[in-house]
Amino acid sequence: SPYSVSWDTTSATNGSHILTATARDVAGNSTTSTGVTVTISGPILPVISNLVGNQTTATSTVISWDTNIATNGQVFYGLTSAYGSQSALVDNTTKTTSHTVTLTNLSPATTYHFQVKSVDSSGNVATTIDFTFTTLAVVDTTPPTVSISSPASGTTVSGTITVSATASDNIGVVGVQFKLDSSNLGAADISSPYSIGLNSTQFANGSHTLTAIARDAAGNITTSATRTITISNIVSDITAPIITNIVSTAKYKSVAITWTTDERADSQVEYGLTASYGLITPLDANLVLAHTRSFSNLSPGLTYHFRVRSKDQAGNLGQSTDLVFQTQSRPTRPPKPTGTLSFSAGSIKMAWLELDYELCQNIAIYRDLTSSPLTPNSTKLIATLPCTAVEYTDTNVTGGTTYYYSLFIIDDLGVYSDPLSGSFTAPTTISTTSSSGGGGGGGGSKPVSSIVYIPAVSATPIPGCGSRTTGFSTITGQSCAGNSAPIPGCGSRTTGFSTITGQSCAGNSSTTATTYNFGTVTLRNGSRGEAVKELQRFLNAKLNLGLVVDGKLGPKTIAVIKQWQMNNGLVVDGLVGPKTKAKMNALTQ
Repeated sequence: SPYSVSWDTTSATNGSHILTATARDVAGNSTTSTGVTVTISGPILPVISNLVGNQTTATSTVISWDTNIATNGQVFYGLTSAYGSQSALVDNTTKTTSHTVTLTNLSPATTYHFQVKSVDSSGNVATTIDFTFTTLAVVDTTPPTVSISSPASGTTVSGTITVSATASDNIGVVGVQFKLDSSNLGAADISSPYSIGLNSTQFANGSHTLTAIARDAAGNITTSATRTITISNIVSDITAPIITNIVSTAKYKSVAITWTTDERADSQVEYGLTASYGLITPLDANLVLAHTRSFSNLSPGLTYHFRVRSKDQAGNLGQSTDLVFQTQSRPTRPPKPTGTLSFSAGSIKMAWLELDYELCQNIAIYRDLTSSPLTPNSTKLIATLPCTAVEYTDTNVTGGTTYYYSLFIIDDLGVYSDPLSGSFTAPTTISTTSSSGGGGGGGGSKPVSSIVYIPAVSATPIPGCGSRTTGFSTITGQSCAGNSAPIPGCGSRTTGFSTITGQSCAGNSSTTATTYNFGTVTLRNGSRGEAVKELQRFLNAKLNLGLVVDGKLGPKTIAVIKQWQMNNGLVVDGLVGPKTKAKMNALTQ
């Protein structure tokens, strides 16, 4: 007694509070006094919250935070918690509750410590604990520099020499790889000075090239200028190459054999049906460490003996023991091909996957009008193709007709595969869009956007219609719709198929061959005169289109010319030049 206690009112919030005192005796009895009401009225101290560090780059970062009352702001930072650097004071003139400080001129890929500080107008201070952030690494896009310092270009060397290079980089070189004739000389040297020993006896005498490739940590590389040296060694080697890692990969009629040697040597294989061999591959005289020899003309399903041979530059011959491989057995049938059918620009196209079948003799395609042939039938054969073919286009098709196809793989014994079969109905309306062809009147091929319909022909000519199937007869007045003109592309033939429409020439009304005079000048859009009239007569006679013979070559006639060029394998350009004229007159014979 007297009883008292010191109370720091700044630790309590401003406002009304009740104070009491509780007395206790040794027996544990206690009494609480009547409460006394007091009011605390002091300053509100700043408190920091929502501290965020973001937008960090290789050399800068942005730090932001909030305070509960208006204050200024400042960031202390450095490589340790002792800091050592500080930002400019922000928000000091007009204090606020949201603060942002940008730190610049930082080092890339470096961890920094920092602490923020805010002071209110009364001088009350709030600070944070220590925090850290790490700047980003710099993206290096600058390649190193490198040059060979030894040996000098044009030097003649023998035995073991040292190849040296100098290299530098804006950040650092992590390795230099030396190469002789584009092949690595050992592993990359990872420390300066950069060099490697070159045993020139492992390489053929003669001219060789040296290069050095420098690489930095970011993966940027630079290849030095080439140095040319001449290797000249006296050969005294008496040790034969050691042969290892022999692998044979056989197919039906061929095999590939690989092996390695401990020194550079040539490559050759002896083989035959017994250990006496009897056959030998041509010598590959290239001196290499990894060897490959392939040969064919084998028989399926047989066991062959073989032995590999490698001779080094000194003439020492290494040979393997007797080994065997077995060619693949002949299947009952060749594999069935897979593919598709499509129709484009007056033709039906078949396409299939490229064959990998050594026993293939050829590919045969058959066509029928009732069903796809299940077995080869010479009367229905339309194409025999090499085994390397992957597509075939049937241009002898008639609009509205359904064609049935079968594609067979025929092996060297005449055995055929199961067929790739399909059917397709050729449309009667043919798009003239094309980007290929050959032998037009001049200029490159261009797509044509029009659609040309090639009408069918009837069986009986109508007097006064000429070759027209439109309009009316000038003699009888009847419609020319039933007129019989020669089938385009059949000439005077009544067998086979039209070279223009693909329809059958059966029922064709033969005509006397006519030669058209198209003149000597290339006809094009806008051309006029007798040569154009002759062209229009030809198109009317061959395509039954009923063009007005006015000697004016306009867009409508150009569209028909392009259709005709496409159907006859010419460049689709609408120009009537020497090749197109020759083709037109050839079809009149």
